Amino acid sequence: MKPDLAILTALNLPAGVTAAVAPHGSSGFTSTFKVTTGNGDNYFLKTGKGTSARTMFEGEYTSLHHLYTANPSITSKPISHGPLSSTPNTYYLLTSFLNLSLPPSQKLLAKNLATIHLSPIPPEFKQLGFGFPVPTCCGNTEQDNTWTPTWREFFITRRILPLLPAHDQELRSLAENLINRVIPRLLPDDAEIVPALVHGDLWAGNAVGGGRVIDPSCCYAHSEYELGIMKLFGGFDKGFWEEYCRFVPKDRGGLKEEEWEDRVELYALFHRLNHYRIFGGGYRDGAIRVMEKLIGRYGGNGG
Repeated sequence: MKPDLAILTALNLPAGVTAAVAPHGSSGFTSTFKVTTGNGDNYFLKTGKGTSARTMFEGEYTSLHHLYTANPSITSKPISHGPLSSTPNTYYLLTSFLNLSLPPSQKLLAKNLATIHLSPIPPEFKQLGFGFPVPTCCGNTEQDNTWTPTWREFFITRRILPLLPAHDQELRSLAENLINRVIPRLLPDDAEIVPALVHGDLWAGNAVGGGRVIDPSCCYAHSEYELGIMKLFGGFDKGFWEEYCRFVPKDRGGLKEEEWEDRVELYALFHRLNHYRIFGGGYRDGAIRVMEKLIGRYGGNGG
């Protein structure tokens, strides 16, 4: 299949060099392809329809740019994104091609991830707090990443509150208690939480060979926010956690090491709520159990 003119323009191939597009892999929300040029280079292409695809691809392109800038070893290089020329209301994302057959290395992934979590926020965003330059998508959920002065405010207003169904009073009541009584206890005002670049959707399926990651949904957040989905769905072994925590200790920022597991479970709550929004089913029950447990542990008058 011949590439769309927008793809050919982005590739900027030398005169006389051709390119072909073939289906490659699969995705829950987009169509995916491999682009092969006549001089032997390969690229990865995603396409999708509508404004949701435009938002998704702009967010992923910008996420890849920030990850690649912080650590080129961790992901593919973003090439271009935008509308296709020949198909109305259809958008694309073009990146370098990752060899997914490389053997997995959890220790290398831990080191690469720690590198981005410890990278300083770019100077142009340093005074803005927590957020990201553009909206991103976690699954097909569009995320508001408006810059916010404190992490606690960002997590509550940009991540938890938007996922609470208006009609579900039980969820909303528990979330209100969590926000007012638990979150200030686990994330106190005197904690030194600094903005860290996070992948944002790092379940095991987005961790590939060679210690690299795909399909990012980045923001500048508390580094521990990354770990919620990783613990929720598993797939990261003891060696990973030991190596990662060697670089990013559990008491970083003056937070209590003994509360690390509970903070990570708090951050996994976002993903439980998001999966409930997308898939329904038992994710609601899981969210309720987590909130009840954390409220029981930290929500007392003496907490």
